[in-house]
Amino acid sequence: MDSSLSTAATRRNEDAGHACSPAVPRTHLAHEGFHFAKKHGQESAYVDAVFKAYWEDEKDISQIEVLAEIADSLHLDKEIFTRILKDRTFEQVHKDSLVHAYKDAHVTKVPTLKIGIRILQRFASKETVEKALLHEHSAKLEDREK
Repeated sequence: MDSSLSTAATRRNEDAGHACSPAVPRTHLAHEGFHFAKKHGQESAYVDAVFKAYWEDEKDISQIEVLAEIADSLHLDKEIFTRILKDRTFEQVHKDSLVHAYKDAHVTKVPTLKIGIRILQRFASKETVEKALLHEHSAKLEDREK
């Protein structure tokens, strides 16, 4: 696991007044649920809801029941969603996504931002992200002028 994520999760846990181990959930089921949501055109809403559940509502997103409630709140069929997670229907799709991330997209740290040809890993400053965006915008303008 990325140490910066672990540190952030530990801080989150301490800030919430928890004395237990770092609150870094196993996310494979949340990712598999993403593929179900994507199949139904709800991927953005699902990601937002999972992040909110974890970071704001302090829910354990490694639990099928928590993810099923999220799916239900997005008007996805809760029973089917629960079954696909229990049956691990999207397990291979998720594994293939991880292989793509590591081997093809070279994502080795979280978070990773790809802006044009630049890859920013870990927590980049606002200035670094802005500089990369401006550079990419300038490069696109130059390409249009050619």
